[in-house]
Amino acid sequence: YFTHYAGEGTIRSAKIIYKGEEADLCQCRTKAHFSQNGADRVLTLDPVDIEFSDLKLKVRSIITFTEGSSEIGIRRVITQMSDPSAKVTIREYMTACYGTTEYTEDMTGITLGCEKKGEEKLIDYQYRCREEKLEGADKVWATIPQIETKVTLRAEEGRATGCIGEGYACSPMFTLGYLFEAGNDEEVMTWLRLEKEN
Repeated sequence: YFTHYAGEGTIRSAKIIYKGEEADLCQCRTKAHFSQNGADRVLTLDPVDIEFSDLKLKVRSIITFTEGSSEIGIRRVITQMSDPSAKVTIREYMTACYGTTEYTEDMTGITLGCEKKGEEKLIDYQYRCREEKLEGADKVWATIPQIETKVTLRAEEGRATGCIGEGYACSPMFTLGYLFEAGNDEEVMTWLRLEKEN
């Protein structure tokens, strides 16, 4: 796992954004409970408290691993809001790279993509800090030919805006993500998939 530059590394998390303020769930401590439902192994995290200047909310994360599947499902549920009419933005994201030490390997050759039926946006990694978005994206993905790997993040069809981004020399990661709008008692769901690309 890559952890050297800019205090960041390989992370799969979500940011809650409200009126210009944001909180990252990966920085919130909580406990988790394990259960099994048929072929699904489920990790249910206790809700975390998020506090903005004029809004408080609780967010629960539920992570599902299905035996025989290469996808991991992550559900975020807003269980409580101090203002039930408020809407927040949930930015599901993954930052990643590849390598065997604390330094990343050369990212040149990696391709990032956002796609939906009939439309696609691509970035060929060149350390230029470019970003692309696609409203209603079916999936966002990265192919890493150096290790014959494809990483895909998908959401419910037409539900969210897909985002991709390349890093730069001092922060050489790629980012895959989705932007959702959600309110009290609402949930969002994404799936992370890792597969061989050849």
